[in-house]
Amino acid sequence: METVLPRTGPSAVVLEFGSAYVKCGFAGEAQPRAFVPAHYFHTNNATQHDTNPLDGTPGVAQPTEEEWCDALVSFVHNLYFFHLQVNPHERAVVLCESLVTPRVFRQALAHVLFNVYHAPSVLYLSSDAVTTLPLRRNTALIVDAGNMETRVIPLFEDALQTQAFRTALLAGRSIHTRLAHLLKQRSQLHRPVSRTSPELLSKTVDSDALLSRSVLEDIKVRLCEVPTRPLAAEEPEIKTVSEEHSGDLKYHLNSDAVLTVDKYTRQSAPQVLFELDEEEESVATVVLDSLLQCPYDTRCRLAQNILPIGGTSMLKGYTQRLVHELNTWTQHTRYSELRGLTGQFAVISSPFPSNIMGWLGGSVVGCVEHKEAITLKQFQENSPLPDWMRILDAREDVKGKRSKKPFELTPTPFTTTGSTAALSAYISSFTATTS
Repeated sequence: METVLPRTGPSAVVLEFGSAYVKCGFAGEAQPRAFVPAHYFHTNNATQHDTNPLDGTPGVAQPTEEEWCDALVSFVHNLYFFHLQVNPHERAVVLCESLVTPRVFRQALAHVLFNVYHAPSVLYLSSDAVTTLPLRRNTALIVDAGNMETRVIPLFEDALQTQAFRTALLAGRSIHTRLAHLLKQRSQLHRPVSRTSPELLSKTVDSDALLSRSVLEDIKVRLCEVPTRPLAAEEPEIKTVSEEHSGDLKYHLNSDAVLTVDKYTRQSAPQVLFELDEEEESVATVVLDSLLQCPYDTRCRLAQNILPIGGTSMLKGYTQRLVHELNTWTQHTRYSELRGLTGQFAVISSPFPSNIMGWLGGSVVGCVEHKEAITLKQFQENSPLPDWMRILDAREDVKGKRSKKPFELTPTPFTTTGSTAALSAYISSFTATTS
């Protein structure tokens, strides 16, 4: 069995860069210290919002590595000295990232951490690979529903099945688009003159300024829920006044305006995740497409261990609707090969919030020392970082021009039973303190 030693010295800094938020904290803790909006590029124009080229916003140009470095210097400075209040020279870094993080961003971030803030070491982890560590599981069908897209990747016996990795542009951003459209059509603005007789300002919301990205996200989190069954394309005819306002909820935009959001809007907006898009895909079909790429003898266990993570998966009714859609689609001729899994789909019950599972796995891993961590000296001697999908780089260049061995990064640092067993004691103590 491989020996795993506890980390000596100050606790490592754990960072997870998402498309909407960056989570930062310390190894061994049960939750991040801060959720920082991922606004890397700031603007002085009052009519424009801070931008994040990683969130898929239309019309946002992709920065060069030099531009990323300039933006990340101030962003990482804010993480270290405002949110964490630590000396970066003294803290190792555990970096949780997606398998599809752009190479130019990874290289720029490594340059900033090593050459600007002189981090002693950085351990690169796939956030998907470490998600199940706090749950003490080695097999799961991970459904990561974030802000920009939903990613599905199976983890079987501690090994990521990268051949079954699938994505769909159906996530929080899709809900925001549908929600804004419905609010403009169906919602009303009121001025709260009194609780009994509010003054009607407008029958519809016709201003994009009122429905900013932050407002839409807040309405989604506070008011929206995923219906357990598909809604009708159009709302049924409503006859009585009491029935008409039975599911209405109030949302205070500011001190001068209150937005009325009806039940149909609150349920129809999240339903976009389970409707077929232009690519004839939904969250359920992407999950089944991923299962089709898995070996036959792994499909049943994966179907029985679905692990939804990401902020969008925390919406009320999301997991129930996902299981319902999976059972429904297996009856379709498109997935006749998976018909035997009907009724077998089950979601893993987790005591931890779904939106921090990747960070939490990094917090567990950061409690022990790892030979896979890249030190400052190693980075300065050989700075290029390989992509995650290139599991092992070539030892030498084909022409023999490179004599130095490049870094070898694997999708999961725990691919053997020995390593996982050696961590079990630390995971047991960690989960005991959070239960």
